Amino acid sequence: MFKHKNILLFIIIIALGLIAWGLFREGSLNEQTKQPQLKFSSKTDKIEIDQKEGIILLVKDKESGKWQVEHAGVKYPANQSALDEIINFFDDFKVGEIVSQNPDKYAELEVDEESGLLVKWFIKDKEEGKLIIGKSDYSRQGDYIRIGDQTGVYLTSGNIKFNFSRPEFRDLDVLSVKLEEIKQIVWNYKDERLEIKKLEIDDAAMSSENQSEEKKTDDVLKTEKWFLIDGETKQEIDESKVNALLNQISSLTASDMMAKSEEKDYGFAEPFYQLTVGAGGDQEYTLTFGAQADEAPAYYAQISERDQWVYLMNILTVQDQLAKKAGDFAIEEEE
Repeated sequence: MFKHKNILLFIIIIALGLIAWGLFREGSLNEQTKQPQLKFSSKTDKIEIDQKEGIILLVKDKESGKWQVEHAGVKYPANQSALDEIINFFDDFKVGEIVSQNPDKYAELEVDEESGLLVKWFIKDKEEGKLIIGKSDYSRQGDYIRIGDQTGVYLTSGNIKFNFSRPEFRDLDVLSVKLEEIKQIVWNYKDERLEIKKLEIDDAAMSSENQSEEKKTDDVLKTEKWFLIDGETKQEIDESKVNALLNQISSLTASDMMAKSEEKDYGFAEPFYQLTVGAGGDQEYTLTFGAQADEAPAYYAQISERDQWVYLMNILTVQDQLAKKAGDFAIEEEE
């Protein structure tokens, strides 16, 4: 009897030991796999992205606080929305789950330095942190990442790799104007001037139709329409054709940009034509198309508010989509 009690007690002690070991192991594992932290602060002033095809260098301007893209010693304006995506990721860094702690899996998951997308950030040239972004797992909607020299490989909550692997981080938007703000467009060719303008008119007919016989007043509704302006005369034009042009102007982007050199002739003194866009609040932007570029099938272009930069604009965009004549806006008569 006594012998059986000793055996039972021994079994209980072993069981309690196993439970204690399991709890200790679970706590230790949780400590190893808890949400990792990034050492990233608002003082960060440089981000280096090694895309293997080349290194993207993002630097923060000391005076404005805006991010720029540095290439060959030139600091270009950056696509701020693209930079915001990166900064927001760092500021609110979260991962989904840990998928491996085995270094032998790094190459397969592409989180080794040879195959992964390597991101480093600095404060005054001192490296503050490193992140390796591996391949995407589309079925689980995340990307594999490894933080610094840590062994753990995590899956991000959502696909973030595109934010760092963009082919272009410079701001190639030519005009900073919203479609609904455009009120006037003027073309100045060498021997011709064309102007279209959005004017407010009294729409008495519309006012009458929208009022009941009992509630008719002398108030006249106002509406806006586009007109072709020729001196003192104006002619109503096709609204749909104007809207198609406005869509192109408000989303106008260049294929490339470069710092303006005083030693090079871009043809701006005798341009192909100038396009002036008037927006709300008396804002006005003049886009000058000079000579055809040597570097690509494009025209050299310059915008009035950023004349230190020269943009390359696609030939078809300049010649066919933006260059207009009065007949291009004519209202077609119904048969």
